[in-house]
Amino acid sequence: MSRNPELSVFAKAMLEQLFFDGPTWDGNCTSKTGRDELVDLGLAVHWNGYCSLTAEGLMQAVGVHKLDRKKEIRHRERYTYFRLVSDNSGHDYVIPVDRSEDWEAFMAIPEDDQASWEVPDFAHQVEGDLQFSWPIINDEAVIRKMRP
Repeated sequence: MSRNPELSVFAKAMLEQLFFDGPTWDGNCTSKTGRDELVDLGLAVHWNGYCSLTAEGLMQAVGVHKLDRKKEIRHRERYTYFRLVSDNSGHDYVIPVDRSEDWEAFMAIPEDDQASWEVPDFAHQVEGDLQFSWPIINDEAVIRKMRP
């Protein structure tokens, strides 16, 4: 087996799917031909109706095809991270993390300036209960921290 085999279009599509989505049931495979090619090359394993990348397949996805960068971009496009902030009047807002500097600039406007009277459109006031999943505090997932 070649260390960096040339992959068909079908195998590349399947490599990408397995890298992004993890183990995949046969019925959801983008290409069974691509799956079989990856298995023949030792880049994937097929067992009990599921296909998954091998360590060699993971190295191929990251090292040769640079899918880790593509996955990071895809993740950022798919997910927006938010934070809870407060104004000088005690109102709470949820804002996108990437708008934090804009929020700080808004908060720096003097209270007697009319520009400070209109809350930015990216800030959503929280009134009552706030629900969320997978909270992160100081770059650490709270859910993990709470487990014994």
